[in-house]
Amino acid sequence: MANIELLDEHLINQIKAGEVVESPHSMIKEIIENSIDANSTSIKVHIKNNGLDLVEIKDNGDGISFDQLPLAFSRHATSKIKSFGDIYNVYSYGFRGEALASISSVSKVLCISKSIDSTIAGKIEIHGGETLLQEPIKQSMDGTVISITDLFYNTPARLKFLKSSRSLRNNINQVIYGFVLTQPNISFHIQFDDEPPIIFEKVTNQKNDSISKRAKQVITHLRSQNIKRKLIQNKFHHESHNFNIYISPESNRGGLRHQYIFVNNRLVEDKKIKAIIQRKMTKQFWPIGNSGDYFLFLNIPSELIDPNVHPSKIIVKFIFPEIVESGIAHIIDKLPVTKAPTPKRDLEAPPQRNDILEEHSKSSFKAKSTPGPTSLNFETQRNIEKTSNRFFIANFSEREINIIHKGLLFKNFLINSMRRYDGETLPLIVALKLNISVDQSFAKSLQRFGFEIEPDQNQDFFLLKEIPMYLCQLEDLSIIVDLLEDFYNHKKTHENYQNYLLHMPVNKFAPKDKVVENIIEDNTDNLDHNFFTRTLNQESVDKLFNDSI
Repeated sequence: MANIELLDEHLINQIKAGEVVESPHSMIKEIIENSIDANSTSIKVHIKNNGLDLVEIKDNGDGISFDQLPLAFSRHATSKIKSFGDIYNVYSYGFRGEALASISSVSKVLCISKSIDSTIAGKIEIHGGETLLQEPIKQSMDGTVISITDLFYNTPARLKFLKSSRSLRNNINQVIYGFVLTQPNISFHIQFDDEPPIIFEKVTNQKNDSISKRAKQVITHLRSQNIKRKLIQNKFHHESHNFNIYISPESNRGGLRHQYIFVNNRLVEDKKIKAIIQRKMTKQFWPIGNSGDYFLFLNIPSELIDPNVHPSKIIVKFIFPEIVESGIAHIIDKLPVTKAPTPKRDLEAPPQRNDILEEHSKSSFKAKSTPGPTSLNFETQRNIEKTSNRFFIANFSEREINIIHKGLLFKNFLINSMRRYDGETLPLIVALKLNISVDQSFAKSLQRFGFEIEPDQNQDFFLLKEIPMYLCQLEDLSIIVDLLEDFYNHKKTHENYQNYLLHMPVNKFAPKDKVVENIIEDNTDNLDHNFFTRTLNQESVDKLFNDSI
């Protein structure tokens, strides 16, 4: 065995950077947190090439004195904690002393800062963890400017694992708007490349309603003037747990949703909370398969949460999860509900009964329907019955019927997921047997779509050992085995897997109801629900029967 040796400090910093700086958005998050902790009232962010070429953040906070600048870029140097117990009581953002050291080890950093109690400013320049310059300079303005260029220039392998430009931009926006929402007392100036800047002035003279006004500012910007979203609010308090939600009763089919969950002003991810909101809002406001915008704020005593001291700090564990879950359900149940006016509808005559039967037998599923109101009365939506067969799922309520075409949904999911595929795959613990004799060219053609196929030891059959990550949502992977076997049998008529999906008959495969539900729940932002869902409300059904008499 080779000798065991201690790693040098520079290499340790580069390894640690992989935890803290996994992507430009995580780096931006860390720096803005420092600006907020420095009592800034103005933060300006300039980003080029989604943070890979430049991230410049300027604040007017307390600043860092000249002699403290080197410590700011040292590992485990922090002013926030003195003992382990402080970790569970910390209310500031950046407290581990990892961020700046990690960032400077994988980029080129220039920092200029002046503390409020100093007469001179300090300037430090670090490239790849090596300090090139540290000097005092004259500057009248208090605060800090950090300019980060050439991210991952000395660790190019990390660039291969970054997602698409669109994903990078979306992640950056998610982080920045998270801070904009929780910090109404700070003005934000945000600019991407040479685009016009986005400016959020700080909210003043609002007393206890500053978050409400900032939420309206943000949703107005995120939704263009042509896609306005009304926000309704509700609050609830129970056993030291405070709940505050701003949510749109309107929904949209497909497209990006703006869904933010905050715990003690920290942006977090929690699939269970999202599922509760989705389920409750579907009963009360949103049509099945749709989703909408919301901002949820939870304020809980620090001793009742586990901050999960991980570099991302985006996962929070609750000491009393049952209070959190029931509280969220309660505030949505008690949302102010106003009966939406019945919209004027197209008086185009629906097809006759025989035409309907023919339409349902066609794969295109062009059933005539009239969309229901965007806001539904909760009492009439409380009891929903579901029935299904091989091709459809129908959800019946007192006011409408929502019909989901399973085959169209499955095809839509596969095509959209494949187009967004970022190279991430999932090795299967137990390989799946394929009843086909795969040739090398076929196996290679599927590799770029995330499938890894290998022969078994005896060369008698082939095994599916790896799948694209997005398919793990299906749970039942037998349908994927059927899909690949069918593609192999028809490969002569299709150029590749993508071409096969585009021309695949919609009723070729019938996913189970649970698979359909998982697809809809996990992909509300990326599916075009107009493609596979039809809604028949009471008026359209009555008209259908009256016209057929």
